[in-house]
Amino acid sequence: MNINGYIKLIGPYTFAEREFNDVDALVLGEFSYLNLELLNLPEGSSFCIKDIPSYMIDPLCNDQMDAEHNKVMLRKMIESKRYQDIYVKYIKKYDSKEDDCHFFAVTIFFEDKMYISYRGTDLTLRAWKEDLSMCFRPIVPSQNIAYEYLKEVLSLEKDKKYYSGGHSKGGNLAIYAPLYIDDDTNQRLVKAYSFDGPGFYDNTIIEKINCWPFKKQIVKIMPKNALVGILLNTTIDGIIVDATSHGALQHDPFNWKVLEDGVFKRCQYRLRRSFLNEYVLRKWLSEMNEDDKKLIVNLLFDSFENLEVSVLKLKKEWWATIRKVIKGYKKLNKKDRKRFRKLAGRLLTLNTNAMLGIVPKDKKKVA
Repeated sequence: MNINGYIKLIGPYTFAEREFNDVDALVLGEFSYLNLELLNLPEGSSFCIKDIPSYMIDPLCNDQMDAEHNKVMLRKMIESKRYQDIYVKYIKKYDSKEDDCHFFAVTIFFEDKMYISYRGTDLTLRAWKEDLSMCFRPIVPSQNIAYEYLKEVLSLEKDKKYYSGGHSKGGNLAIYAPLYIDDDTNQRLVKAYSFDGPGFYDNTIIEKINCWPFKKQIVKIMPKNALVGILLNTTIDGIIVDATSHGALQHDPFNWKVLEDGVFKRCQYRLRRSFLNEYVLRKWLSEMNEDDKKLIVNLLFDSFENLEVSVLKLKKEWWATIRKVIKGYKKLNKKDRKRFRKLAGRLLTLNTNAMLGIVPKDKKKVA
């Protein structure tokens, strides 16, 4: 079963009867993808899950990659004894065209604890551009805002222990933000969850994680064919979970397997393809300088006039999307076009060699 099956299974039990676990953390991480800003709550006010009116379920879940799954999830949460009485507060959304920032977070309260849930990448091109810029920007705007958000919530809720968590980019933010909270306050940190979230470009952040007194509180969970969760540098050995789909679709948390006893179905190793993808992408990125990376990101996104356009729309109009990128490529000067072809060719060569087994021996791991 997936997390929706888990909610049905665990629904009759309160957190006092069945303690909070990793699957609950994923459910609350996925919750931040809902369009909660549509509720237009006054600043500082809160609402219980069970008080969400039925007519708001569709608007809260539409225009998302997992819209139908999220509708099922929200209905089950409203009906369940476990989730219906948790309440939500401090909804924060921030978008900026100037620095390509796309941020959303919400705090969820249960028992004497709270879960700071950071939204991952949504369907707008602006969000995807910020994500890809992580490969050459030491710190992206969302990371700083995630820290400021957490610091403010912790100052307002001084008696609560806290979790932080998120899926994809949200997982990156959920580790970054607590990292810069003072040690005394972080005595309240229970766990920081990254669900298939990328690592960090800046080595100083990696070094900080390595010597962080609360490193053991970090929990990284990824599917067996992880692609996003192995990007960039990370020092965390992740928990590997089984998934029902293949390839990049395993990034979708609704494809992760949950057992009948309410825990993730774990795997001992990631798939060989995941290790090869990790090798190929890290090798390719390590051979590029900052200008090379900017060239690729700018070509992909500067071809579009409106970065608020949905990725689903681009997927539906795939031929028009390809034409726009080709048009953007033709606008490059001769030197940059040659550089782009060289970079694309190198990626193709690395991937072909990986498929043929021409990689260092320590990368040929098989699950």
